[in-house]
Amino acid sequence: FTANNQPMAFIVLEDLVGTVEAIVFPKTYERSRALIEEDARVFIKGTVSLEDEADAKLLANEVYGFDELPQNVWIQFETKQEYNEKKERLFELLPEEKGRDEIVIFVRSPKAVKRLGRRWGVRADERLLAKLSDAFGADNVRVVTA
Repeated sequence: FTANNQPMAFIVLEDLVGTVEAIVFPKTYERSRALIEEDARVFIKGTVSLEDEADAKLLANEVYGFDELPQNVWIQFETKQEYNEKKERLFELLPEEKGRDEIVIFVRSPKAVKRLGRRWGVRADERLLAKLSDAFGADNVRVVTA
């Protein structure tokens, strides 16, 4: 518990390479309490704390179960002009219900990347991916773990 009597966690993460201690502060702990248990398979996103003469620690900002990792849906366009011509159709296809997955636009020439951000968050489910593949071509839609 913190000085303000809020629950937090100190956990040891282990993989095939070694171990590291992670500190899960109260806000993050409250959101992810159910995932933090012995032998649970989790993905932790955070920052590293380095101190002289002490082991490095991971300061957890987010904790995910392996089955709920956020994903990026990449949509590729050959040119900026093609993107401008098709972006209205893209926004029509995005569902009204928001999700934690992010849309990323990639333009090949000139090379550019644009993240639509949480405002346009989606659930990268089969239905959405099928709609995007039909509209922009299956070779131009990819899902990548964030």
